[in-house]
Amino acid sequence: MALYMIGFISYAATLVLYAANFPRLARNTRHTRDLREKYDCGEISAEVYEREESLEKNRISNISTVRASFAAQRSFLLIGDNVI
Repeated sequence: MALYMIGFISYAATLVLYAANFPRLARNTRHTRDLREKYDCGEISAEVYEREESLEKNRISNISTVRASFAAQRSFLLIGDNVI
């Protein structure tokens, strides 16, 4: 049970640390940099840029959540087999 608690707390702390970096990661993807250039040149509006940047943050968040969930499930399954 202690290993489960340690694992769950570590998992949650990792998610919080990664979530804090999503805006920075989203601003530095190729797609967002290209959009920023178009916005600076006046090809797209601020609303379009903001929406696309928000979608990029969501994409990164989804990828991170899926990977973290699979890793957590795998580790919990391994721990669960050894507890009994």
